[in-house]
Amino acid sequence: MPTIERRRFLTPGPAGDLEVLLEPCDERGVPGPTAVLCHPHPRGGGSLENKVVYSAARALRSAGWHTLRFNFRGVGKSGGEHDGEGAEKDDVRALLSLARESARADDPLLLLGYSFGAWMGLPVGEEDPRVTRLIGIGLPLDLREFSLSPVGQKPILVIQGTRDEFARTETARTWARARGASTELLLLETDHFFGEKLAEVEESVRGFARI
Repeated sequence: MPTIERRRFLTPGPAGDLEVLLEPCDERGVPGPTAVLCHPHPRGGGSLENKVVYSAARALRSAGWHTLRFNFRGVGKSGGEHDGEGAEKDDVRALLSLARESARADDPLLLLGYSFGAWMGLPVGEEDPRVTRLIGIGLPLDLREFSLSPVGQKPILVIQGTRDEFARTETARTWARARGASTELLLLETDHFFGEKLAEVEESVRGFARI
């Protein structure tokens, strides 16, 4: 059985190699449930090192998930160029396939996206039968169309700031209601960047994802 060790590496992607950081949830080093995390907009400095993504990954590991953070095309050591119109969804698909190498055949996969990462990642996670849970943080709902199923079949946690510059609170509530009972919406008194609320983000992610 392969072992799971913390490592940073390049993996083939649709537009060039993608930079990946794999971190196991514990010291056992065996395949298990795995989460893929998608970072915010590259043109705003988004990368796998983003503090919200970092905090969420830590929460997921404490909840029992191996984590795969990665850089979208054109970020860090990832090849290719930023597209921003949807091509990065193929990067997400590549990482979900890679995640299977850290998981057994019957292990669940989780997908988390923050801001741009949610726009790219959540529709892919919704359509992929291997993904059992979704987490969206800071969905830019007033900027982008989120083409998820109107009545979602997968449990999803959505964490939004009440002062989010890219999504009004009412927009978030309307979106959550339209998606259905599988959607849990958490509103925090903060802006799009969650600077003073990272501990609450971690706590919420950990509680939702606990195995």
